[in-house]
Amino acid sequence: MIMLRRIIFLAYFKAMRIISRTGIARVLLPLKARKFLGQLLRSAVCKVVALDLSRPYDVMGHRMYLDPRSESARDIAFGTYEHDTVQIFQKLVKPGMTVIDVGAHIGFYTFLAARLVGDNGRVYAFEPNPEVYNILVRNIQINGYWEIVRAVPKGVSDEKRIVSLYVPRERSDEASFYFQESADNTRIEVETVSLDKFFADEG
Repeated sequence: MIMLRRIIFLAYFKAMRIISRTGIARVLLPLKARKFLGQLLRSAVCKVVALDLSRPYDVMGHRMYLDPRSESARDIAFGTYEHDTVQIFQKLVKPGMTVIDVGAHIGFYTFLAARLVGDNGRVYAFEPNPEVYNILVRNIQINGYWEIVRAVPKGVSDEKRIVSLYVPRERSDEASFYFQESADNTRIEVETVSLDKFFADEG
């Protein structure tokens, strides 16, 4: 059943890429119509390929629990998440490096980095949203990365302070310190830290 859902989602993803790259939709439809039809189609596909969020998914060789409030959860689960960025990331990160993942969310890039830096490297994953942070910590545990990854339940700013984090109800991966009027937001108070101070304390 999971394989069938993956096939359906990949077919949808490839069709959207072809339509986007060929520009066919731009010729045939105005922008508002394209946005409406795109949202309608994605909504229909997402209902068909519903995720079982009680179990972890195999994501690029890692086991990961997903965030139910993230629209990118299906892209992560079915292997279509940010292909181009992933390829660049894999070329840049080398063994022994220290990587800082600001806004780590559930750990997608955190775990990519952990594998790439290896046992002699270090990854610091900053995630201020408490609900998402708990998923991140759970994912670190099931992948056995405590020696390489340090999860930090804070945001990053120019100084230590308490700030408002605005989390769209259906898009936790788009949380921001900046208020978005168009989004249906939940506001939470979180602590931030400056990287200079944090790493000075780390020695």
